[in-house]
Order: sequence, then C-alpha cells, then structure tokens
Amino acid sequence: REFKGDQAKLDGIIDQLQRQWKTKYNQDFSISDKNLIFDQRYSMVQGEVTDPAVAMNNWPVPAMAGEAVTVGSHSNAKNENKEAKAADLTKGREVAIIRFPASDGLPEMNVSMIRYMLGFWHADIPNERTGEEIYNDLSAHLTYMRDHEAQWPATVGEAYRMVAHHAVAALYGAQVPGTKG
Repeated sequence: REFKGDQAKLDGIIDQLQRQWKTKYNQDFSISDKNLIFDQRYSMVQGEVTDPAVAMNNWPVPAMAGEAVTVGSHSNAKNENKEAKAADLTKGREVAIIRFPASDGLPEMNVSMIRYMLGFWHADIPNERTGEEIYNDLSAHLTYMRDHEAQWPATVGEAYRMVAHHAVAALYGAQVPGTKG
C-alpha cells in the first residue's frame, strides 16, 4: 500500500529550520563533506556478504541496543520484499555498519549500509518500516529540532551531527527525546 505524506508540511518545517540555522550559525545548511559529521567518535565496520542466507537472517542489524529482533524476520515479509532483499544481499555485496554514539537525548544507533552500483552507499532499514511510519517519525524529529533551537550545539560541526542523528532516528523509529513510545 502506497503512502503519500504531506510534503508541504515537511517543506515548511525544513524552511523554518534552514532560517534558524542561518541565524544561529551564520551560514546555510550544506553538508558538502562527510567529515563534517563523521569524525573519530563514529565507528564503521565494512565487509562483504559471503553467505547470502546468513545475511538475509541477520540484516539489517538492530538499530538500537536492546531492540528485539526475530531471527529470520525478513522471511515473514511480503515475497517481493524478500526477493528485493535477496537481490541486495548477494555474495560479494559490500555492506557496512556505522555506529552513531548516544547524544542530544538520542540513543546509540547502528546504521546498516549497502553499497550499490557507482559506489553509492544507502541506509538499509527493516522491511517492516512503512512509508507512513518514516514520514511521521521524520516530521516529529524535524519539529522537535525546530522547537528546541535553544538547545542546539554551539558549534556547526556538532549541529550537523545532531541533524544526522535525528535523521537516522527517524528512519529507524527511535523516539523523539523526552517522549515515550
């Protein structure tokens, strides 16, 4: 089932965040270099799929510590999702896990990444996450940042890391700081 969120609502929140960013940091929000976010605090483990069957049962990795994961949970997904996941996790496919440290009221998180053609890396999220869930979580995290500008980090580098962490939290369904799930 396809979901189309209210893009105008998200655009409005993002426009406000960009104005706040410009005022606070005296520059436009623009991540042109991954090193603006990923420094020595972010560990990354890279490898490749050697056994697709094992990869299917263990990928993506749990995003948050203590997160319940059912071994082989992807096998319960719709057939087309299983087939797409199997196509992604072929022998030799490059994969990586990036660990975001806990910060800004958000938990430590693991981001599962898959490398696609032309060298692009993509975050891989569980098949069970719906477009509506991601939309709602992204809207909640962006709204939280907009409404808590006074708590933004003092430096622009830390602020970029905060935004990246909130984006990852929205993808994986982590709660907005101060709320209960």
